[in-house]
Amino acid sequence: MTHPKKQENNLSLAVLFICVILFFASISILFKIFFLIKESNFDTKHSFNVEVRDATNINVISFSPAQNSISVLEVDEKVKTNDIGSLLELPIDARINLFDDEFDSSHIPTILIKSSFAFSRKLENMTVLDAFRLSLFARSVSGNSLVIKKLPQNLIDSDQNLLIESSFKDSVIDGEKKAIEIVNATDVFGLGARLATFVTNIGGDVILVSTREREEKSKIIYSNKQSYTVERLSKYLNFPKEKTDKKSVADVIIIIGQDSLEDIKF
Repeated sequence: MTHPKKQENNLSLAVLFICVILFFASISILFKIFFLIKESNFDTKHSFNVEVRDATNINVISFSPAQNSISVLEVDEKVKTNDIGSLLELPIDARINLFDDEFDSSHIPTILIKSSFAFSRKLENMTVLDAFRLSLFARSVSGNSLVIKKLPQNLIDSDQNLLIESSFKDSVIDGEKKAIEIVNATDVFGLGARLATFVTNIGGDVILVSTREREEKSKIIYSNKQSYTVERLSKYLNFPKEKTDKKSVADVIIIIGQDSLEDIKF
């Protein structure tokens, strides 16, 4: 016969064990939530561009919370590239690979949710929280604010900039109207012009493109308060920011150094 006191002790140990397990499980969940939020890239306030690939096509979706709109650029299936951002001179914040599934611009919210939980899809630079937020935003956008444009192969090297600028302009950057100067301090000819096109496509106001003697380090120099324009360009280009008190015609000066050649994003 089991002693009642022994049964009580066993029950207490079992309860204590369960409490310890629940405690550590709760801590683990809290840490996962913390890092999920920390690693999230879409802040629900600013433009966010997502590349979506299916078996045959490349599509670029621009989510614009400031304008409560979505723009979709359907790239000609004949265009084959591993870096659509550089080809179109457009910042790509995240990627979704649908593999054998077909992309349908009328079902963007569903695609985002399924991509979060299905092993048949792959998210790059996007967390499950990002996908969920983007899906909620996409559901809030009316059909009239969903703009779908096709980019034929013959426009890749000609009129694409007008098409991209009209659809993928970041309204916050456009609204800040920061005067931007671009300085090519590398040995690569034309790099300044390429970055100027990139900046213009997202709404930046490039007032001057120049060259100077070679410099090793890239950087973004700004005066007055740090703006969203500076933050956005610094984050995407991976150029460090530097504040200056010197007066200049430009509010922002982007210096392209030799170190940028290791990973050109424009």
